[in-house]
Amino acid sequence: MIRTLGSIAAATTLTACWGAPPDEEILNGLCVDLITGDERILQDIAGESGTDLAGFCACYAQTILSDPDKTALHKDAIGAMVEARKDSNLGVEDAAEYVGSLIEAGEIDTFTERQLDSTGRDYQNVSEDMAAEGGVCPV
Repeated sequence: MIRTLGSIAAATTLTACWGAPPDEEILNGLCVDLITGDERILQDIAGESGTDLAGFCACYAQTILSDPDKTALHKDAIGAMVEARKDSNLGVEDAAEYVGSLIEAGEIDTFTERQLDSTGRDYQNVSEDMAAEGGVCPV
């Protein structure tokens, strides 16, 4: 029992010192999880932004991180899309439509359809900005 309490105390201390993963790491991971396996989106990223998935997602995370409101929204909305993809084996666009239907049905109330749509525009803006910079992240 004392060992168990000691282990819990050590884990709590480590979590308190280092905390949760930084938002940039979370956003980057969500981006990779969302897009991985959707070949059409991967081709779009390569063709439009002039980079690979890792480069795009790193830039996406840096860009979104610059706005705290967007950071919270993207963590929620993209997280919901990632779950939809995993649960239903959907592509990115179908996952967005599915999450939109969950919003309409009242099953998701942490963000609106308009906010969900804005996350898609943010992805597109990152891609366009990278294209304008020859595949380099402008942030």
